[in-house]
Amino acid sequence: MDEAAADGREEFRPLVELSPEERRQVITLPPSIATLTAVKHLVLYGSNLVRIPPEIGAMTSLEEFTPYTSYRLHWLPYEIT
Repeated sequence: MDEAAADGREEFRPLVELSPEERRQVITLPPSIATLTAVKHLVLYGSNLVRIPPEIGAMTSLEEFTPYTSYRLHWLPYEIT
């Protein structure tokens, strides 16, 4: 996440570099997601997330949020609107 914040990338796919076992262990995103102010597209395809932190509201450039096939994710914070 620190690398993505530092390089100002517009698309962030945090789970791509993780093994399937590591991916299964990630059930929430850290509050430091707020540092990704340049990200326009957040891709969480196939995640095991159960919640998204309200700090996602600080991602001021976010235009597209893709939680496709994140079947355990049943609730989104108000801040994502």
